[in-house]
Amino acid sequence: MTTRYYSSTAAETTLSGTINSSATSITIGSAVGLPGLTPFTLALDYEGASEELVEVTAIVGTTATITRAIDGTSATGHTAGARVRHVSSARDFSDSREHENADDGIHGLAPGDVLVGASKVQALTNKTISASTWSAGTISGSIAGTPTFTGAVALTGGGTLTGTFAGNPTFSGNPEFTGTVTTSGLVQSERANATDVVLAAIYGAFVNDTFRLLANGRIEIGPGTGARDTFLYRSAANTLKTDGAFLAVGNITAGTMNSGNVTSSATVSAATVTATTVNGTTINAGTAKNSVSNISYLPMQTGSVTANFSSDSNVSVAVVFATAYPSAPNVVISKSNAPGGSSPVVVSAINTTTTGFTAFFNTVSGTTTTTGLTANWHAAGQA
Repeated sequence: MTTRYYSSTAAETTLSGTINSSATSITIGSAVGLPGLTPFTLALDYEGASEELVEVTAIVGTTATITRAIDGTSATGHTAGARVRHVSSARDFSDSREHENADDGIHGLAPGDVLVGASKVQALTNKTISASTWSAGTISGSIAGTPTFTGAVALTGGGTLTGTFAGNPTFSGNPEFTGTVTTSGLVQSERANATDVVLAAIYGAFVNDTFRLLANGRIEIGPGTGARDTFLYRSAANTLKTDGAFLAVGNITAGTMNSGNVTSSATVSAATVTATTVNGTTINAGTAKNSVSNISYLPMQTGSVTANFSSDSNVSVAVVFATAYPSAPNVVISKSNAPGGSSPVVVSAINTTTTGFTAFFNTVSGTTTTTGLTANWHAAGQA
């Protein structure tokens, strides 16, 4: 809508020269009181039979550039001395009525831009909203800054929301979170089926999930280049299971087993033991055992033994198992302290039988006088 300008002090004047119906410039006797800005409206041959309304688009001194035949009037010739008066016309009043009824292209808005109504159902786009309270309705697009969303907030489909969520927000569709999502409360996924995914991870250029957590607690891990192939899950009450191998680089610590056996119902293939160190004692490399199945192990037995040297090169201490084994068990023994002495001491388990073994303390060289040298031992064997 074009803005026009008005004056209440413009004096009536006259044309200084004759013009035809196509002239686009006129000279008037006086410009005193006319609006200081253009456009504005003049009536040529004011109140006469050939009255014509023109719009002044520019004026320098008393010479005005005009647009002819305004607001339904007709362009015609006018003679010198014709009356000229600054007026308003029907379009000025019509514009006011149209403005009152319009909801776009008004108050500085471009044509097509819509004024937001307090109670009107509208879709907002490309808006910056600051310190506002939202009640119901649908929000789409990007919301930045530090807004706080409270109550039952629902985000569906696309769009971006940043800020703080409180209450019971609900996200449906495929919302995507970037950055760090921090919560001090419970994050709960309610799924219809036990095998539904509740959490998944994918990274880099991979096209497959490298990690999945299912609703039934099952963890699935894969290479990212293909199907997930490593699983960890609950197979029975108080039982955690993996279908493949379990490799521990560090220590595996088990609690005290007061009763029951450690049993393998699967086939244990022949394997080679690599030289390694257990609690400071070296176990030499070699073949562990031929393939067997349904191995049942008795609970591990542990204990400690103390040796005292008195200018000796070695000391032997007999150890008796609290429970005898059907066959000689495996025994691992290592020093738990190192009292001062003239020569370092090593310890090993020898002469192992079903009922016990001999803890053999031996100096590295020569003799030593050392008391209170303690070693811890662990024994495990097949039932």
